[in-house]
Formats: sequence, C-alpha cells, structure tokens
Amino acid sequence: MIVIFRFKIYENIVLNEYKELYQLEHFKRKYTYPFKKLTYNKDRKAYRIYSQWVSLKRLNKLSYKVNEKIQVGVLNNLSYLLLQIKQNTPD
Repeated sequence: MIVIFRFKIYENIVLNEYKELYQLEHFKRKYTYPFKKLTYNKDRKAYRIYSQWVSLKRLNKLSYKVNEKIQVGVLNNLSYLLLQIKQNTPD
C-alpha cells in the first residue's frame, strides 16, 4: 500500500493512493489495535477514530503529504519484538 497523507495528532491513521483512510496496527498500553479500514459517516460528515467523531474538515487541516510504501499483513521487526516480549512476560 502506498501512503500519500498522514495526520499530525493521529500518527497511526493514513490515507492511501485510492483516498481510503486506514488505521495501522499498533500497540497502546496493554491493547493491540488491528489494521482496519475506516468508514465515512455521511450524516455526520466524519470518521470514527479512537471512539471519537473526527470531521473531514479537521482531517484536511491536520494532514501532511508523504510518500511511503507500507507492507500490509506483515509484522515489522519492532512489532515482532514487542509481541515476543509481551508473550514472554508473566501476567
């Protein structure tokens, strides 16, 4: 997937070349957020990000242009190491 835009306070939200918003897989405290496509709500004119409604206008203001290529479905080295540490630590 080729990423063309990222967002300032939403570092794990990206816009691909087909103008679709995705949430990248990431860890936050004890929780793992999966890779998923974000859907647009036409009535509210907003996306649901981290249980909050974020308007399209706000996302436009927070966006900045990038040119990145991301492999989807493959854990990167850091994620793999964090997953191993998490599995090896006692509860």
